[in-house]
Amino acid sequence: MSVQKYWAEELLWCGKRLTKLDAKEKVRGEALYINDLKLPNMLYAKVKRSPYPHAMIKSVNAEKALRLKLVKAVVTGRDFYYTYTPEWPPPIAVDRVRFVGEAVAALAAEDEEVAEAALEEVDVEYELLPFVLRAEEALSDPPPILVHETKWGRNIASYVKVRVGDLEKGFEESDVIVENTYTTQMVQHLPLGPLAVVSEYTPTHLTVYIGSQNANDVHEAVCKFLGLPPSSLRVIQMPYVGGWFGMKGDTELAAICAALSLKTKRPVKLQLTREEIFTTLAVRHPAKITIKDGVSKEGVLIARKIYALFDGGAYARRSNILLRNAIYASTSVYRYKHFWLDAYRVYTNHVPSQNMRAPYGPQMVFAIESQMDVVAEKLGMDPLEFRLKNFLKDGEKSVIGERIYNVDYGRCLLEVNKRLSFEEEASSSWKKGTGVAIGAKWSPANSPFTALARLKSDGKVEIWAHLVDVGEGIYTGIAQIAAQELKMNINDITIIPYNYGADSLVELAGTGPSGSRQLYNCGNAVILACRDLRKKIIRLASKLLSKAEGDLDFEEGYVVEAKNGSKLLHASELFKEVPHAGKFVKDEGVLIGWGLWYEALPELDKEYGTAVADRVVAFYTPTAAGAEVLVNVETGEVKVEKLVVAVDVGRAINPALVETQIIGGAIMGLGYALSEELVLNESGWIINPNLTDYKPPYPLDAPVVVPVTVETPYFTGPFGARGMGEAPILAVAPAIANAIYNAVKVRLRELPLTRERVFWAMQEKLRGQ
Repeated sequence: MSVQKYWAEELLWCGKRLTKLDAKEKVRGEALYINDLKLPNMLYAKVKRSPYPHAMIKSVNAEKALRLKLVKAVVTGRDFYYTYTPEWPPPIAVDRVRFVGEAVAALAAEDEEVAEAALEEVDVEYELLPFVLRAEEALSDPPPILVHETKWGRNIASYVKVRVGDLEKGFEESDVIVENTYTTQMVQHLPLGPLAVVSEYTPTHLTVYIGSQNANDVHEAVCKFLGLPPSSLRVIQMPYVGGWFGMKGDTELAAICAALSLKTKRPVKLQLTREEIFTTLAVRHPAKITIKDGVSKEGVLIARKIYALFDGGAYARRSNILLRNAIYASTSVYRYKHFWLDAYRVYTNHVPSQNMRAPYGPQMVFAIESQMDVVAEKLGMDPLEFRLKNFLKDGEKSVIGERIYNVDYGRCLLEVNKRLSFEEEASSSWKKGTGVAIGAKWSPANSPFTALARLKSDGKVEIWAHLVDVGEGIYTGIAQIAAQELKMNINDITIIPYNYGADSLVELAGTGPSGSRQLYNCGNAVILACRDLRKKIIRLASKLLSKAEGDLDFEEGYVVEAKNGSKLLHASELFKEVPHAGKFVKDEGVLIGWGLWYEALPELDKEYGTAVADRVVAFYTPTAAGAEVLVNVETGEVKVEKLVVAVDVGRAINPALVETQIIGGAIMGLGYALSEELVLNESGWIINPNLTDYKPPYPLDAPVVVPVTVETPYFTGPFGARGMGEAPILAVAPAIANAIYNAVKVRLRELPLTRERVFWAMQEKLRGQ
C-alpha cells in the first residue's frame, strides 16, 4: 500500500495520542534501570585515572592494593587485546595517556567505598609529555605535539570537503559579500541517570548487563577486547535506559567490568560518579566555523564558502565518519550555485568529543542561521523573507545533487513565525526581541534492522526487534505500527524489548536509537514482519477452512471473509495442543513473520563531496525555531520568554510523544544557547564537573515552549513517518542569538550567550558609538 493511500485513510492506531507503555512503571518507581541491578555476591569496581593530559606510562604497580583484604582483582591495559588505533581508545591505557581522566587501572572489591579508597594504593609512574588543548593549535604547521598520526596528517582525525561550481566567479557575480566566524563551546550530554555496567560470570558464559544504546555494539567490542568467542558472551540491554543523547555507548566500561568478572569469577558492578561522567566519557565537539557568502541585491544566495574546525579531543569513538554530517547540515536547507566546504576534526589532549544529539548539527546550524540574519540585514531584507526566498522546495536537488524529498521548510518557518508576538515591551531596562532559524536533521542510511512478529497460542502477537527506548517512547510507537499493520488491538501486541530488554543472544540486526533511525528503520522492518505473519496465518487458515487465500483476511485477531469481514476462525484455533507438550502449529511448529529493512544507499563522492544518486541519506527532518527574548540593557541578562519549535515529522505516529520530544529538544537547545559550557584549565582539567558549576537549564528556567507538529508524509516511511528526536535542538540557539540582536543590536558569534558576553558586547557597541 502506498504512503498516499495510508495518508488518505483514517488510521486506527497510528496518529493517536496514546500513553507510553512504560508510563505507569516509571510513575510508580517500579522501572528497573541498570543502576538498580544488584546480583548476589556482587563486587564493586572503580577506575584509576590519569591526572595528566599527555604522558607515557612507565609502570603500574597494584601490589599494595591487592594486599587489602577486600580487594579481589586489579586489571590494567595489559589484560586486554588491543591494537592501537586513534579511532577507538583502549578500555585501559596501555603505554600512554592522552587526556586527564583516561583509565590506567581498575579494581574490584567487596565494598564500593573500599574500592574507591584502594585506588590510592595503585601506584602509577608517568613520564610527562607536552600536550595541546586547542584545535587550532593542534592543526598549526608544524603542530606543537603529536596526539595521533593519521592518513590526513598530524592530529587530523578526519576531513571532508565539497567542491561545486566556481567559487571565485560566484563571489565576483555577487553584489554583497559577508564573512564571519562563529564559535561553539564544549558541552556535556548530561543524562540524569549515572552510567553503569554489571557483568555476571558462569562457567559456561559471561553475561553483561548494560544501560546504553546498543547490545550488538557492546557484544562486538567486549569480544574483541577480551578475545572471547561470540557464543561465550551474552549482552542484555536493560528495558529502561533513560536519557542517552549519544553518550551511553561506552563499550570500554563494559570490557573493564567483564574483565574483572573473568578474573574474580563473580558478578561485578561498575558505576561512574557524576564527576567521572563529566570528565572521562564524551562531550559535544567545540567548533570554530567561518562562513563567506556572496548574495545578489535581490537576496538570492549565489556562493557560500565554509571552513569548519571541530575539536575532537583524544579519540574518535566513531565521530570521524560522521564528520560528513557537516556536509548534510550545510547543504540540505538552502540552494546555492557555487559552494565549497572544508571541515576538519582534530585530535587534542582532552576528553574525547563524541556524537551528541544531532552530531555536528547544532554547531553548523548556529553558524549558518546567525549568518543568514547578518546577510539579510546587509541587504535590508526581512530575515524571514530572505529565508523563504532561498530554501529548497520539496523534490528539488541540493547543491551536492541530492534530491530532498517530502520536506516543507516554508510551512515550518511560517507556523513558527505566526506564533511569535512582535509587540514591544514597555520598559526602559528590558528590550524585547524576536528571532527565527531553520535547519534539518538527516538520518544515516545503511542501517539494517530485522524484526520478527510471532503469533502466540492465545492469538496475541509478540514483536521481537533490537529496540532501545531512551525516553522517546519507541516501544509505544512500534506497538502502534504493529497494531495498525495487523489490524489488531494494541493491547494484544507485546513488544519483547519492553518486557525483557534487547538481547544479543537473539541476534537481530539493529543499531539502536542513534541517528533518529529506530522509528523509520525498525518501523519498516516491523511492517514487513507483520505482513509476512499475516500471509502465513492466511495460508494456514486457507488449508483448515478449504478456502482460497485471496478470499481471506486477518483482522482483530480473527481470520475473516475478505469481502464482508465475517469472522471465520480465531488465531488461537490455528494451534494444536498435546497433553504435557504444549501448543504448536501443524507443519510450521510456530508462526513467525520476518522483516528486514536495509537501504544500501551510496556514499558521497570522496573528491567533490557530491551525491552519486538521488538519495544518500535515509531522510531529512526539517525544523524551525522562533524565540521571544527580553534583554536587560543594564546587566546583559537574557530572559527567553517563549520558544516555538516546529518539526516536519512526516506523520506523527503518536502526536503526544512527538510534542514531548520537541519540548525536550527545545530545552536542551536553550541550555546550549545560554548557559552550558565545560571549562578546561591550562593543565587540561575540566574545572566545573558538577551540577553546581555546570549550568544546565532547570525547570524554573524553562520558558513557554510551543511545540508545532508539521506533517508531510515521507514516501518510504512507516505510514509516512520519519525520525524526529534530534531535530528540535538544531535551530534553537541561532533563533535566540537572532532575537538578542533584534532586541539590542549586538551580534554575538560565540556560544554560550552568557550575561557577561551580552553585557560586554553592549558596552563595546556604546564605545563604538
